[in-house]
Amino acid sequence: MTEDTVDGVFTPMNHQEKEFFPVELTDLHDEIGRKVEGWQLVRRVDTGMPLHVHTASYRLIPFEENVSSFEDSLHKSGLDLTDMRVDSDMSHNGCRHFRQYVLPSYREQIRGEDDISLRFLMWDSYDGSTRWITRGGFYQWVCANLAVTGEDILNISRKHTQNFDNKVDHEKITDTVSDYTRQVELYRKFAGMELTDIKATEFFEKMSPTKKLADHLTNKWVHQADEWGRTLWDVYSVLTNYSTHGETGKDKANTIAQRQEFVRKIVDSKPFKELALAA
Repeated sequence: MTEDTVDGVFTPMNHQEKEFFPVELTDLHDEIGRKVEGWQLVRRVDTGMPLHVHTASYRLIPFEENVSSFEDSLHKSGLDLTDMRVDSDMSHNGCRHFRQYVLPSYREQIRGEDDISLRFLMWDSYDGSTRWITRGGFYQWVCANLAVTGEDILNISRKHTQNFDNKVDHEKITDTVSDYTRQVELYRKFAGMELTDIKATEFFEKMSPTKKLADHLTNKWVHQADEWGRTLWDVYSVLTNYSTHGETGKDKANTIAQRQEFVRKIVDSKPFKELALAA
């Protein structure tokens, strides 16, 4: 297992925050030193820096423990992990963690030189911005696009409460291969579904929350159409290109993760299914 970036994607935005650091829960005190009942503080042990304030129902599980639990199940799953690539990043001063696993042994051709590989994405937080989530998806080699799918491959979501459990049934991970294979066949069908520029443009306008994004997606569609094609798969590729490579500002890791969820919801939506029927 190698830990690095995949073709420049998910490059750590803050190298000094990339490594895990010790955290603890402490009592919260007011400005004159009185304990604030019902509240607790998450802080870094090494620097003393406060990270977030939570209610008493919050349960702190360090990022590395959740990672270790998932990876233990991954190794027990029987999946071929040869040359697996792993990459981590953090944002918001280490409050949010993002991790991905790309499995080249499950590389499949969608069309021509356009291949994808099975991928798992994990994200977690100390600031309550997200649950501990692990999703299945794919990595698109030709353009280094990242995507998560709906519940068809893997979808684990657990809230940091007192009943939090980070155990993952390794058989669920084993089953991702057959689920991923079915998704591959679906994507190959997408690659054969031709669309007009008008249909694609109307779809981007309908699904984009802003005109700026609609214009960005449409321009990407036009620029890549002559090289790759005008199919439903190309619509999907335009969306994953935006989620992976679109402008992000300083908070790159968090933005990429949020955009992948945004794209997942689009692809699982009724308008996308209607677009498929129109192809």
